[in-house]
Amino acid sequence: RLGPETVNLSLDASLVRLPLEPGGGPHFLADWADSDGRVALKSVKAVAGPATVEGRGEIRLETDGMLSGAITLIANNLERLGEAAEPAKAEKPKSANGRPVKDTAGPPEITVTPEMAALAGGFLPFGKPAKDGPPGGRSLEFTLDHGRMKLGATPLGRLPPLFLVPQGS
Repeated sequence: RLGPETVNLSLDASLVRLPLEPGGGPHFLADWADSDGRVALKSVKAVAGPATVEGRGEIRLETDGMLSGAITLIANNLERLGEAAEPAKAEKPKSANGRPVKDTAGPPEITVTPEMAALAGGFLPFGKPAKDGPPGGRSLEFTLDHGRMKLGATPLGRLPPLFLVPQGS
């Protein structure tokens, strides 16, 4: 398998209006939602080989336990996700008479994982040219609307509530 073996993720975020009750209490998340609690993402960045996805935005915790908000994502070099790292320069094998043996193996096979294909498949056809960052970047909006996730116009599924609201409340 070629391509990036790992993804490096960095995150710079603020938890806004976080209640500071000692011990958190059993209703910590509900109290946070009641106080207009949210996560302000100043920067989130994923790097896989030559490809990067960066974003910023805000996610709110609603009083029903659901998440809502938006993160603007900008991807660069996604078309290069399947590229291998530069191979180490190995000495070419030699025949019995000391001459280099001809390499007949051909180019290495590149494997693009389903995750890589899905990521590139969202940004490349549906993303818009990014206004920020290096030329060639693609921009897409990740949105949450009471737990319903979308990348651009493509639905991704629904998140469950982070807490349950007691009946009769």
